[in-house]
Amino acid sequence: MPKNSSTAWLSERQVQIESAASIAEIPAASWNRLHGTHYPFLRHEYLLALEASGCVCSATGWTPCHLIVRNGQGMLVGAMPLYRKTNSFGEFVFDWAWADAYERHVCFHTDVRAAFAECCAWGFVDVFRKHHPEPGHFTFFDYRTPNAVRRGLGWRLDYVLASPALGVR
Repeated sequence: MPKNSSTAWLSERQVQIESAASIAEIPAASWNRLHGTHYPFLRHEYLLALEASGCVCSATGWTPCHLIVRNGQGMLVGAMPLYRKTNSFGEFVFDWAWADAYERHVCFHTDVRAAFAECCAWGFVDVFRKHHPEPGHFTFFDYRTPNAVRRGLGWRLDYVLASPALGVR
């Protein structure tokens, strides 16, 4: 059994599921027997090179925690390279696009948020918050985020200020 692994037994199938903190904890022949030679990026040698070079490690935000499955006799019968992601670097297509969207968001910049708060201090009313003062109310929910509405994961995309006389209506 690999060092630093977490283990769960599924007694009805006599299968042991483990998480290995390094591909080096898993014998290369056993790993490669499962994945064959058709796809080089699943080969033990490639994954080991990523770890040995420091490309995947906690410092880069890609901490190995490979999933392995053993049968009741301890034989490796399933394996999947797996990494715990601890930062938002490396997902360039998505992360930088979202960062750009946030930066363009009207109330993203601290100076804009400060100006908005100052307008409210002058007596202008944030119309949306006037009618929805409790937390968890948003005007946009990303459909790609699972259960975004139920989990309260939304954005305010519209900011409407009104004079005090109009704001109470």
